[in-house]
Parts: sequence; C-alpha cells; structure tokens
Amino acid sequence: MLPEMLPTPISRPRIGRILTVRNVLLYLVGAVFLATVVLAATPAGATNPTPEPPATKTIEWIIPAPGTSSNVTWPQPLATPENLAPLCGTEVTLQVDVYPYGTAEEIARTDALSADGVLSYGEDHGWVLSWSFRTVQSECPPPVPVCEEDMPCWDCTTMGNLICGPVAPPEEPQAPATLADTGYDPRGLVLLVSLLLMGGGFLFVIRR
Repeated sequence: MLPEMLPTPISRPRIGRILTVRNVLLYLVGAVFLATVVLAATPAGATNPTPEPPATKTIEWIIPAPGTSSNVTWPQPLATPENLAPLCGTEVTLQVDVYPYGTAEEIARTDALSADGVLSYGEDHGWVLSWSFRTVQSECPPPVPVCEEDMPCWDCTTMGNLICGPVAPPEEPQAPATLADTGYDPRGLVLLVSLLLMGGGFLFVIRR
C-alpha cells in the first residue's frame, strides 16, 4: 500500500505583509513631516510664556513715637534722610507699603500719597496692596569739621575777616601839641597889647 501522500503546503503571497510595512513607513514619514512643519511655524520663545509681574512701588513711612509695629500711629512722615536726621542715634520703626504702579492712573494716585511727605490715617485705605514693618537704627550725620585760622583748611579769602597776612596794630591817637608850662599866663600879654593900642589911639586923637 502506497503511503498516503500529504498535501504540499502552498506558500501564500507576501503582498499583505509588504503593504503593511509600506503603510507604517508612510505613516512615519508623514508624522515627521508634520512635526517639522509645526516646529517651523512656531516662533522662538512662544512656548511657555512667563507672565510679567504687575508693576508696583514701595514707599516707607516713619511711625512716630511711641508707635510700634503692633501699635501703629499717625501721621507718618515719609522716610527720607531729612526726616530721619532729627532721630539720629535712635531706633526707628518704618512701615513699608507696596502700591500699584502700572498704569498712568495708578502712578498718579500713588505719587500723590507721598507728594506732601506725610501719610494720614485712612489716606491709602483700599489702595495699598501689602504692608510690612522693619526697624532701623537712624544714623547720625558725620560731624562738621571745625576750621580755625592757621589750620590747613583755613581760607583767608572766604573766612574770618577776609584779611590775609599779619594785621598791623592800630595807631594810637597823638595828643595835640601844647605850650610848655613856663609859669607865664598869655592872658597878661593880650591885656598889655590891648592897653597899648588904646593908648596909641588916644594920643592920635589928642594931636589932631
């Protein structure tokens, strides 16, 4: 008996597999092309923009004694060197306020608060964004150096009596010249001359 002949397997065409690989390649090429176009159309720096914080202005005010950060007092002078100078050598509490300062309206309203140099109670209510406190040691200005005559800093053209060089002592007034005391009274001579003139005149009249 002849052995049973097994059917010879028929190889299927590989058309479907080829089409599948080609489709995958086409998809990959299309995806790369699309990504390239998107990246080229996107401007540099346009991704993840960082929003700018709103513009603000910080102003410091002096809390007058006996006020503190827990016992705020008014009116508060503007913390300028001129206002801090009288408080030199003392501990001063400052109120640090932050105000909006972006638009023209905000700039005008915030600048108006410090225009007169003093913050009154309730003047910035509803306008101040935040506030805090800090304590500082008010510094004293350096002492003014004393400049006296004959010191290197002395300028005789602008200081003192404006006279440069040694000053001559003033001359003492001289007493008027007087006749020497000889014991002779000049009034007698005047009387004698007068008598002689009178006598001469009398003789002249008699002779005529």
